[in-house]
Amino acid sequence: MLRHAIAPLRRYTKASHDVVQHPRLNSDAKILLLYVQGLPEGSTAKSLSAHAERLGIKGRAYQKVKQLLAACGFLHEWRHQNERGRWVTDQLLANVRLTTEEATAVRDGGVPSTHMRTVGEPTPRVVGDSPSGVNNGEKNTPHPPTKPQEPEAEPAAPAT
Repeated sequence: MLRHAIAPLRRYTKASHDVVQHPRLNSDAKILLLYVQGLPEGSTAKSLSAHAERLGIKGRAYQKVKQLLAACGFLHEWRHQNERGRWVTDQLLANVRLTTEEATAVRDGGVPSTHMRTVGEPTPRVVGDSPSGVNNGEKNTPHPPTKPQEPEAEPAAPAT
């Protein structure tokens, strides 16, 4: 059994099992996804192809990686014309599968929800009140209970 005994303190990327164990993604797709995931926030100006080229993924290999990531829901692209009439491609690479609607929400500044919304409004807690509102009347003792002392055994008579 393999085990990582000493976890690195810095400069590492956590990888989701959904990505690492994905049956359809090849190793180039996984490496590119994890590489982009580990980049600092200011690295969004470069295209995905520029990052792939830095990793040595070029040509047909890059096209296949891009196709796999898009088919599995990790990569989403939108093409539009900017104010000068040039075509621009916006790319969203996620470390979880996103539907087209969820990806569009992320692109527009929202965050997709992975859990059910809570019903009702939050209520403030009353200071000094028990969270359950029930006082069971038990006492807290500072020491564990003492063990009862066992009676001393009588010394055995010498054998003759």
